[in-house]
Parts: sequence; structure tokens; C-alpha cells
Amino acid sequence: MLGRTAARTLLAEILEVDPQAVPLRAAPDGALEVEGSPHFVSVAHSGEFAVAAAGPRALGVDLERIRPTSPGLGRRIMRDEERRALAALPLDGMRTLILVWTLKEAALKAARTGLRRAPRDLVLDLDVRRQRGLCTFPDRAAMQLRFAERNGYMVSVATEGAPGVSLRGP
Repeated sequence: MLGRTAARTLLAEILEVDPQAVPLRAAPDGALEVEGSPHFVSVAHSGEFAVAAAGPRALGVDLERIRPTSPGLGRRIMRDEERRALAALPLDGMRTLILVWTLKEAALKAARTGLRRAPRDLVLDLDVRRQRGLCTFPDRAAMQLRFAERNGYMVSVATEGAPGVSLRGP
């Protein structure tokens, strides 16, 4: 419910309508769609927070609280060579793992496959200093990535096409 509220609030501003008038619906694949609008929308929630992203091209967003996770998660979502490359990032292991999870989940949402596709299929190339990167798929165009750490949470957005995502908020 928090995610849909965030989506309605964001889209109401974009569409210049009352939040209750935003024509959201769930597509057969589970993604949210804005009926009769060229806008794409994605939502995520973690703990007591929710986030929404909207734009003129396919996108996905994910939000995760930074906390210890299953020790085997890294092996399930990353290839060995990717784990070695990401170990060099200037983040502690927990932050790196949460960052990778949010980036890959955001990209899978943008691709409209969600976790029906294995996160290990995706390869990340990150610039942590600039908080951006690229997600490469084996069978489709790469996606632009943006990410930020806010209030103990990692938030990531993946978009098709040229860069231009802005992360705002508290």
C-alpha cells in the first residue's frame, strides 16, 4: 500500500491530477501500469519506507534497508568474477551486497521479468563515486543505473535508454 501511495503521489504531480484520479493498474506480469499514459512507474518498499519512480521510458526501482543478509546471497546473485570485481569497491561487504541486490532487482523490474530471471544473468559495471553504472543483459540492451544511500537504506533505479535519472528525497 505504501508503494502505491508513493506512486499515486508522484504521478499526480506529473499528470497534474488528484492522487486518487491516477489510473494505476496491475499488469498480468505484476508490474504497475498507468492506464492511458505514456509514463512508466515502479515501486518498492522496505521496512517503514516506500519509494516510487516514474518516467517516459521503462524503469525499475528498488529499496532495501542496509542490514546483515543471508551469507549465501552473494553467491546466488553474482558470478564469481563479478564478486571479485565488486570486492574492490570502497564499501563494506554488507553495503556492497545490498547495493548489488537493489541494482539487479531494479534492472529486472525495468525489464518486466522481476525475479523470474536469475540476477546472476546480469553484469554490473559501477562508478561508486558518481553513484551510477551500467547493467548488461545477455539478450537485451544495457540499462543505466543510479543509486544512493539514504537514512540507512540503499535505493537504486534502472532505466532503459540514455542516462538522466535524478534521485531526490530525504
